[in-house]
Amino acid sequence: MGDASSGNRQSRKMIWRKHAVCLPVSPRMLTSPASPCPWKKLLSASSHSTGNPMFSRTIAIARKEVRELLRDPIYLGLAFVVPITLMLLLGYGLSMDVKHLPIVFVDQDRTPISRGYIDGYIHSEYFDLVGVTSEPRSAELLLRRGTARTIIEIPPDFSRKLLAGEQVALGVTVDGSFPTRGSVAVGYVSAVNAAYNQQLITDFLAARGLRDTTIVPVQMALSVWYNPSLESKNFIVP
Repeated sequence: MGDASSGNRQSRKMIWRKHAVCLPVSPRMLTSPASPCPWKKLLSASSHSTGNPMFSRTIAIARKEVRELLRDPIYLGLAFVVPITLMLLLGYGLSMDVKHLPIVFVDQDRTPISRGYIDGYIHSEYFDLVGVTSEPRSAELLLRRGTARTIIEIPPDFSRKLLAGEQVALGVTVDGSFPTRGSVAVGYVSAVNAAYNQQLITDFLAARGLRDTTIVPVQMALSVWYNPSLESKNFIVP
């Protein structure tokens, strides 16, 4: 009986050794070349099979997010409703257009020609007339208070020089405390002045035989207050 039981135990040990799973007992066994277990080969094979780990993580996160969206319809609705709502609010509620700039004129000529020049700004949607004065100090006071953003000064000999075919310079003062608005104001004034020059060349100079259309009858002497360079950093940085 003793020999039979010992034989059975030995046979069971051999069977267990044959089918046993080789488990590593220390991390050194993972990389030890003498280890009888093929862990190193298994790990290297698994690392090559996964490909790019970053791509795998991205795919896993994408699958997770898709499952979250499909699991909760509220998230799916927010994914479409929020961007569309922001687009509509920013598109129609927040206007970046600069219009209705308050402007004041210093008309020292007081003639129909000078009033015709002023009408070019009044009939534009980009300017709102604050007033017409003959005193430069009154206009400057309005600019300091913020009531006006642009001053155009018409000299006393405005109409006389134009009728004589001579060039005349206007004084243009712009509030540059807000650079974007100041730059746009300069552009609007230049556009209205260019349109008036074109009309003046057609109606007055060409009718009087002055064919030199390369001259600019009405020129502008620009002056920018508070931020002469119209740089954004002067507006943002204290």
